[in-house]
Amino acid sequence: MRSEGDKYTAFVVSSPRDRGFTLIELLCAMAVSSVVILALVSLIGQSTSDYTRAQRAVNSIAQIRSFADFFDNELSTRLPDSSLIISSEDDPHSDKIAFLKVMNAYEEDESNPGDLMGCVYFVHWPHDDAGVSGPVLYRKRLTAPAISGLLGEKEMETGFPAYEVSGSEPMIHHVVGFSMELLYRDESSGELREWTMEMLPDQPTQLDFKLAYLEESTAARFRDKSDWKRLSTNPESHELALIRIFEHSLYLSK
Repeated sequence: MRSEGDKYTAFVVSSPRDRGFTLIELLCAMAVSSVVILALVSLIGQSTSDYTRAQRAVNSIAQIRSFADFFDNELSTRLPDSSLIISSEDDPHSDKIAFLKVMNAYEEDESNPGDLMGCVYFVHWPHDDAGVSGPVLYRKRLTAPAISGLLGEKEMETGFPAYEVSGSEPMIHHVVGFSMELLYRDESSGELREWTMEMLPDQPTQLDFKLAYLEESTAARFRDKSDWKRLSTNPESHELALIRIFEHSLYLSK
């Protein structure tokens, strides 16, 4: 028997479950966690960037289609037997068009008395506050003297009516090219053919237009007018994929 004065030595045996993590294990876990978090952040960032680009593309298409509907509505109210003039004298890769239309009620004001209004659609090269040049498709109301020159078919041979760029309404930004073609339907064959001035008094029955443009994120790469001119005339192979094309046919009232 042991006396009260005897000393006891206690031994505590720990199981592997009771043992904590070592410093190396903690460092390894932190390193793995960091890699996983960085991968997730990169994936989320890429997904956000892809979504933003897709949303901008959708917005651009919606804007172009909205313009096509507006342009179609304008031409549907064109005054019958009035001039419809298309010219490319300012830019061989971008046409401009002038016509006379019946004015809507919301378009009436003191500067446009009467029931008729002349319209011009043209591409111009403005400069924004940052000095970046980018072509824009504009819509401009014609003044009274210019309107009188669109009242008859014979005036179609007198040239494009005069207009000023100031006060024009921007319709589409980042335009690479805007081309139009007037067509008529051959009664003998039923086929659509190109319409020319020599066919007066027969009027064109259809207008086909093609709009080439860049999306906003892509347009920022091109900093001055020479870059845009090159896109219109001789784009490089890798730039062709950046140019979006929208084509539409409009039926004209005689």
